[in-house]
Amino acid sequence: MLFATIIENDYNDEILLCADGVDANGHTIWTFPYISSPNNIYCSMSKQYAYLFEGKNIWIFNGDFREYWVSEEKKKLINRQNKERLLLNFNRKISWIYPLDFARFEELIAELYEREAFVQSVRILGRPTCPDGGRDLMIRKAERVGENSYGTKLIIGQCKANKKSVGKRDITDIRDTIEHYDATGFYVFAATSLTAPLIDNLTKLKERYDIDWWTEREIFSRLRQHSDIADRYADIVAVTHDESAAVRNEVNL
Repeated sequence: MLFATIIENDYNDEILLCADGVDANGHTIWTFPYISSPNNIYCSMSKQYAYLFEGKNIWIFNGDFREYWVSEEKKKLINRQNKERLLLNFNRKISWIYPLDFARFEELIAELYEREAFVQSVRILGRPTCPDGGRDLMIRKAERVGENSYGTKLIIGQCKANKKSVGKRDITDIRDTIEHYDATGFYVFAATSLTAPLIDNLTKLKERYDIDWWTEREIFSRLRQHSDIADRYADIVAVTHDESAAVRNEVNL
């Protein structure tokens, strides 16, 4: 199958139909003898085609390149990378340096969550000492709205750097907060753990909204996966190496 594309340069707009053959995978290779460019590679995607530009050549791949499939492949890549990082950093022991700086804790959570699949953006709102209307983070994620397409949903995030377990009295009016900001969900990020009553409340709300929570366990697991983030927050995160874990791993191998 032959393809055509419009190339805009500094001189004119023209349709270039110069197929130079196919590559080893059967993809059409296009050569544009009148276009000169640096030895950089550029890539552009549309719903039906992917364009790869390099020097005087352009490769055009026919396929489905909608955000749905891009997000799916990104998720697979992230999951694979996370598993590899866990294997490499299994003996890293993570702990908090108390008292935790609330602002730094929010920044840490924002950076960690930006690494999650389907996340489009994470914004920190205001300062920890200022009223925030029950929200610390605004998270925008790709949401599946059809068989092969995604939209965007808004999640409200609340961070708790308490040294004690976080309970219902610490997080109130969750439903009102979600509806006030026209969001679809609410996430809790706690430096320690959640009390049973709060978990029960979140679980009940999960029947209607997108509800999730990270405690110390989930946060530390992701810090082992993303050691670069842990290193940047050495003022609140202590990292040591558990040599006994390394010895056990060698024995198991």
